[in-house]
Amino acid sequence: YWSMKYGDGADVIYYAYANKEFTDLEGEPKPLFIPENKKSCIDGDIVYKDGIYHLFYKTEGHGNGIRVATTRSLTSGQWEEEPDYKQQTPEAVEGAGTFKLIGQNKYILMYDVYMKGKYQFTETTDLKNFKVIDSEVKMNFHPRHGTIIPITRAELKRITDKWPSKEMGNMTIPNNPVLQGFHADPEILYSHQTKKYYIYSTTDGQPGWGGWYFSVFSSDNLKDWKDEGVMLDLKSDQVAWADGNAWAPCIEEKMVDGKYKYFFYFSGNPVAGGGKQIGVAVADSPIGPFKDLGHPIITESPVGHGQQIDVDVFTDPVSGKSYLYWGNGYMAGAELNEDMVSIKKNTLTVLTPKGGSLKDYAFREAAYVFYRNGLYYFMWSVDDTGSPNYHVAYGTSKSPLGPIKVAKKPVVLIQDPAKEIYGPAHNAVLQIPGTDEWYIVYHRINKNFIDREKGPGVHREVCIDRMEFNPDGTIRKVVPTL
Repeated sequence: YWSMKYGDGADVIYYAYANKEFTDLEGEPKPLFIPENKKSCIDGDIVYKDGIYHLFYKTEGHGNGIRVATTRSLTSGQWEEEPDYKQQTPEAVEGAGTFKLIGQNKYILMYDVYMKGKYQFTETTDLKNFKVIDSEVKMNFHPRHGTIIPITRAELKRITDKWPSKEMGNMTIPNNPVLQGFHADPEILYSHQTKKYYIYSTTDGQPGWGGWYFSVFSSDNLKDWKDEGVMLDLKSDQVAWADGNAWAPCIEEKMVDGKYKYFFYFSGNPVAGGGKQIGVAVADSPIGPFKDLGHPIITESPVGHGQQIDVDVFTDPVSGKSYLYWGNGYMAGAELNEDMVSIKKNTLTVLTPKGGSLKDYAFREAAYVFYRNGLYYFMWSVDDTGSPNYHVAYGTSKSPLGPIKVAKKPVVLIQDPAKEIYGPAHNAVLQIPGTDEWYIVYHRINKNFIDREKGPGVHREVCIDRMEFNPDGTIRKVVPTL
């Protein structure tokens, strides 16, 4: 269906049927919709809801906006016209596009605010009342007078295989949390061997953070996650030196002698006592089986206090060298030897950012390091993991071992009580391969366990949100989503 003018008549919406080959029209076009006032109507778009067809169209030359007509039979000519305009702006508009959000009872009405060179997006549940949601929509291009259709993942693959691009659109992320059950301290890996994403986490929900095993979850789209099961159990004979408090893991994929190897770093409660320590297990697959080294690799604090937990591993794309970071109450870093299971002790550096407060960037734990455009980004968590104020701050450096320059606006991610989002922190970062598209993976406190009497900090859930950068390389504050 489309708009056209016949003779001296007004522009109205016609329809015709395509042949089976979709190469030509069959028969002469017929009017689909003619307004009662017999005046022009253009830019038609139809959406079906509850047995009724809703035609969104633009009036032309008599008022200027988006109106709706409805019918139960598309080609009957029997339409009921709604009297009001649907756009939520006084500006001139055209090109309405309407579609249902997959898996939700919500519809989007978008239209071209053509005198301003932009789109406006509105949301509705009844196709009658609309609210503007421009703040929830981001586009890195400037489309004009377009429409949207759903495609399958197989269709997407065929399209991107035919017309590859280094600037892919946003990945689809589901409503948070992304994993079922209670999990915390997430690490995320994209495996070049399997072409899948993997999340590793602390198993939560146990009193006193008493989880004793790690599970791994896999996905090929960041949307649908498969529980691959327990990949390391500290109460089994997999790990001889520790028997519990399986906390805050990280993992690195490395090519060793032409084969992929996976180095999984974690903290545990040592059988011999003496406070938390850090170990490593190795596998040929992201899901295991993993074999523990047999002893911890980080046993003491370089500053005489704090715990040896919250380990992070980073391979510098500039030098190819790998580094380990860790610490609660302090941040330490050191270069790893080529074996990836021991550190070069002469490179051990205390990196703890100085100053700050619990309102902004006072360092507590959970260091995370990544590289982008000549800068090494250091992220960390502020305040206690059981506090609603637990949040993420950052700084940058010209070196993987510092010194760290705290950002002028250091807070990246913090609670949003209005949305019942509390304690969002202890993060990892994911870059979609071959793109400049980034995501922050973190945990938050389940809203039903924010009361301290219910044991806050041990009922956490894993979330994923988009992370963006300003032109000067600073990180934009992340808006946590439900």
